Amino acid sequence: MTSLPEMEVRSIRPALLLLWAATGLVLLIARANVDNLLLARTADRESELAMRVVTGASRAHLIRLLLTESALLAGMGSVAGLVVAESLINLIQGYGPGMVPRLAEIRLSTRGCSSSHLSCRSLPPFCSV
Repeated sequence: MTSLPEMEVRSIRPALLLLWAATGLVLLIARANVDNLLLARTADRESELAMRVVTGASRAHLIRLLLTESALLAGMGSVAGLVVAESLINLIQGYGPGMVPRLAEIRLSTRGCSSSHLSCRSLPPFCSV
């Protein structure tokens, strides 16, 4: 016995799984690129940080500065990503309602948004200090 949702998407299931895997890979590559950019930016700021130490900034102050900047960048990136995702979902739903079954039911899930936000907020401390 096959459920109705399985019957509706049976013909495009392989394409959807491939799209899901490709999206995950692109997100993983993008995340690695952002982390690399944060590390490179921190390395380039070595002279600025040295100047701050010379003028009396403590190590704790420098760590707080770098963590704050990384957290702000991650938060803004997370919000921007959610806005882009919602916009793209609306765009896709407007263009192809007849081509993909159950296209109107696609929504951003709370679980997906939470895991994305948690990832964006938890990894910058490892890349900024």
